[in-house]
Amino acid sequence: MDEAHAIKGEAGLLALQDMLNSAQELAKTHPFLLVLAGTPGLMRTLTNAESTFSERGDDLAMGIGHLDAEGSMDAIRRPLAAFVWRLADKAHISISEDALRHIAEDSHGYPFFLQQWGSALWDYAAGENRAALALDDVMDAGKAAAQERDAFYALRCSELTSKPYLLEAAYAVAKEFLARDKGRGGISFAEAESAIARRLAEKIPDKQTRRLSSSDLLEHLQHAGFCWRQPRHEHLSAGIPSYVVAYAIRHHDALCAS
Repeated sequence: MDEAHAIKGEAGLLALQDMLNSAQELAKTHPFLLVLAGTPGLMRTLTNAESTFSERGDDLAMGIGHLDAEGSMDAIRRPLAAFVWRLADKAHISISEDALRHIAEDSHGYPFFLQQWGSALWDYAAGENRAALALDDVMDAGKAAAQERDAFYALRCSELTSKPYLLEAAYAVAKEFLARDKGRGGISFAEAESAIARRLAEKIPDKQTRRLSSSDLLEHLQHAGFCWRQPRHEHLSAGIPSYVVAYAIRHHDALCAS
């Protein structure tokens, strides 16, 4: 079941609990396997559903996460190479190594962005009747991918206005991630909470700051997928590095003013 991390509310959690219990009973007499897919926040959802699976979460979770550079390049190269572009001469779509490296860097290995890139390259190759794509072609095709990504960023950023001061907390955490390999390094929970506390003290009057909890705001950021703890890791990582360190910071003032 995909997007399982998004299950929430009493009714949703009860349904998840029933499904997990039923799967466990069914597996006693039938060859049955239930797979739950979602962001690392899935472990928190299982805990909220009072599932005993959550106690063994780090052992059960595969933790696929972002693709590395080679995996990102393969995710683009192999589907293009497998397709017969022109039946007459059996040509396949090829793409240069420097173009693939650009895509791997631009996507930060985020699977959804690689899907956007693949769609943009496919449309470009079809529109331009190209069976070989070079870096210049990829730069042209990337304009469409960038537009889709910006729309996705805007939607995710709007989620940060759902709770008072969550946007300020996101800005503080994003700055911490920015100092770690452009968002691809991890930060500790203590570092994240300290950064949020400093930002709140700087931007919000004392009386209001005292009523705020850095840990509560950090919990909301994790639920929104802004950051999370990967299975078998002690540190927080950026959910979508390019979104966290670029868009959230770049559009912070505009979002605060809106």
